[in-house]
Amino acid sequence: MELKLNRDEAGLKIKVRVDCLDDLWYLKQTISCGNHVSSWGYRKPDQREELIRPETSGRKRMYLTITVTSTEFHPFTDNLRIKGEIVEGPTDVKGHHTFTIEPGSTIELLSDEISVDDMGLLKEAEERSTEPRFIGVSLDDEEATLFRSRDYGLEAVGTIRAESGGKKGGGGSWDSYYDEIVEALIPSAGEGTPIVIVGPGFFKEVLAKRIRSTMGEGAEVHVISASTGGITGVREALEGTDGLHDVIERSRLVMESRMLARFMGCIGRGEGATYGEGQVEKALEMGAVETLLIAESVFRTEKGKTLLDAAQATGADRMLISSSHDPGRMFEKMGGIGAILRFEIDG
Repeated sequence: MELKLNRDEAGLKIKVRVDCLDDLWYLKQTISCGNHVSSWGYRKPDQREELIRPETSGRKRMYLTITVTSTEFHPFTDNLRIKGEIVEGPTDVKGHHTFTIEPGSTIELLSDEISVDDMGLLKEAEERSTEPRFIGVSLDDEEATLFRSRDYGLEAVGTIRAESGGKKGGGGSWDSYYDEIVEALIPSAGEGTPIVIVGPGFFKEVLAKRIRSTMGEGAEVHVISASTGGITGVREALEGTDGLHDVIERSRLVMESRMLARFMGCIGRGEGATYGEGQVEKALEMGAVETLLIAESVFRTEKGKTLLDAAQATGADRMLISSSHDPGRMFEKMGGIGAILRFEIDG
């Protein structure tokens, strides 16, 4: 993501260029109903013009501003849809319009509609745009799950069964199982992309050797033990492993996973954390909050804004929790509001 400030008669605007798919998630969190969003779009002329001048009936490219009524984004997809009512544009264009935002798109937001925490998310997206995401595989003796990291979750991109390598009869060998994994994984491994291999037993070590042999010794391959394969094994590894490649350590996904693991551990012990609107409000009033955790479903609400403002006023850190992974969904079911504490509070 690239950000630029622009001033015109409407006021100070933030120009946002979307560079990668993860930027769409950040924009989804930032844009609220009632905000004004400007961008280029395509519209048909109104019915009267179409009747008088049929040669103009094709869709025309025009610059529009809408008042947002809804946003639509499905995790791990390639576009964000922003719907709203047209408030600025050619004089003959009225009604509703939907911007379809994807990598390469540029939009403008009014700065006075963007909060401190909204701006923090946009700047975070800008900083992370140049960092490579990691890819990997989690495997055991039954199957291998290929995945790629996004800032807001893990995307499973394919599964390879060990039987397809001839494990159970047919004269096959483990070699074909490993070869099939390497063949599927390598095309996604751009230059400098860290590759994470997770799982129990010796399978991960053998696969790592195959990948290094194929890609060369310069390949960034990291082997992590886990008690199980699949996405569950990847989450276990990312929550509890220290000393990973610095790109992986700095990823939002890892930091969020570890913060949630810490939070859940504190809740389980009955100390060091609290959750629920009333308890977190009380902790904020007492200045007891070290880090406010807030689910994305709460982040854009009035209650969310009130909590974030209170956290900012007391110097507490704030972390947005994605609902695109299991721990985040569990946190959301707990109400989506939690806090790591500086000190204990009564009751």
